Amino acid sequence: TKYCTDCGTALVLKAPPIGSPPGNGGGTPLDTGSGGASGPDVRQWAETVVQASSQYGIRLFSKDQILGPPDVQRPGQDGRAWCPSLAKRGTEFIVVQFARTVVPKAVRIHETASQGFVTRVEALVGGREVVIWEGADPANKSTPILEVMAAEPPPATNQIRITINTDKVRNAWTEIDAVELIGPAVA
Repeated sequence: TKYCTDCGTALVLKAPPIGSPPGNGGGTPLDTGSGGASGPDVRQWAETVVQASSQYGIRLFSKDQILGPPDVQRPGQDGRAWCPSLAKRGTEFIVVQFARTVVPKAVRIHETASQGFVTRVEALVGGREVVIWEGADPANKSTPILEVMAAEPPPATNQIRITINTDKVRNAWTEIDAVELIGPAVA
């Protein structure tokens, strides 16, 4: 098991990338090429919310609670995470922006309150959405961090869109504490 170097929580490395060969399981980092990027991987936390479909509160549970490194140390409801306005509303989304443009190798999503609700992760590039991953989110209480990797290198970006399905969890709220983008910076 791998653990988040910032908060010590176990990582989920089971979300298979789109188009991954059978048996890959997403547990092995993929060679995504350089895509015009150079140097070591940059690890960065979301610093701006571009758009959110909804939010539960003005301060607590607001869209801005997703910014920066994780605040929530244990799974459970916590006002320091973004929460959509209703528990059972169906599809919701949030778009976050990062300081540096990178070729995404991985996106880590810190889920709280409940887990297993992320359905798609996309890179926003020049006004279009490029799917990095979509599928069944394997995150759970013991491994509440979903890490997704692209089978093919997506274009360089500094914006990520996360789509969730609030109906995927039973009698619970869906909350995201933090989003980390990892990849080599574009020169």
